[in-house]
Amino acid sequence: TQRERELMDKKLLNNSVTTGKLKAKVLGYGLPFKTPTSEEMEYIEINSQDIEDIYFLPYNLNLNTFHSEEKRRINKLNIEINSMPHGGDWDWYYGFEKRRVEEDGIILSTEEQYRYLALKLFYEPSSLTEEEKTDIFVTENSLNEYVGFYYFKILEDKGIKVSDKVVKKLKELFHKRMYEKMEFLNKYLLDAGSSFKKLIKEDPDMLNALFTKLLRFRQKRLNVLGRYPIYMDVDSYLHILTRHVEDYKFNNHYKEKDNFQWEEEDVILVIEKVIREIDEKYQAFRSQNTTLRYSRYGDNNVYFEGDYYTLHIEPSGRLGTFYKNKKNTNTYI
Repeated sequence: TQRERELMDKKLLNNSVTTGKLKAKVLGYGLPFKTPTSEEMEYIEINSQDIEDIYFLPYNLNLNTFHSEEKRRINKLNIEINSMPHGGDWDWYYGFEKRRVEEDGIILSTEEQYRYLALKLFYEPSSLTEEEKTDIFVTENSLNEYVGFYYFKILEDKGIKVSDKVVKKLKELFHKRMYEKMEFLNKYLLDAGSSFKKLIKEDPDMLNALFTKLLRFRQKRLNVLGRYPIYMDVDSYLHILTRHVEDYKFNNHYKEKDNFQWEEEDVILVIEKVIREIDEKYQAFRSQNTTLRYSRYGDNNVYFEGDYYTLHIEPSGRLGTFYKNKKNTNTYI
């Protein structure tokens, strides 16, 4: 844990040489003693005096970044994929979502559910259940506007001729969703002691950058395989962006909060990787606790490449809080 790590640093700083029990994560099998249970294998304890040899690869040294103060980039492979013509992407996407829902029992996030219902209404309207019809239709001839947003978008992408009334409705829904995002942004500006009016005078480039981010942002599922979703919506996105990403702190209101030590473009990818680390435990927790918040903090926080993270996930699966913990710099060696 972070507390143990900082205590170890303090002892090393004071030239304290000690022996004792160490936590060792088991990476394989064939150990010369009785095989531990799955719970015990998460961490076993060994006496440091029982260590005979230590082997390491030099390139792994750069992963020990606990004391680093520099921004880092995460290794990734970018693969460009072209969209299929005539809305062809919707075809395979519906097949993928249908299998996840009907065969794998995946529970969709709110935005995923709106999109899935719109797709089913388009591809298989005769297969809609009564419950799905209730979620889709407000009245007999009127769609739920969130489902309608995707349904009209599918029609547009497919090149299906629709009336001017439908085109107008799609534009209205788009502007409404954008307005909702701007309302969230205004909330965070006010929380930080600023406003649209102030920021456009003091830092118009920052306001433009935030607006561009919002324009592109879509609710994002952070765990692909888990039955219970963990997702980031515009509220959680802005909360993380304006409090813990240095490039988007527009005044000193949150200067006391630690920043991610990752380039801004890599922050969400890092969050996804941390979520992947805890997803198995989250799934087990959520299957037994449908109304409680899932939290990792204190000695139960999550370690990833030199940093310790605190997170809270709401019962719906929405990521409410995610930040890098402060480090006690007085213990650094």
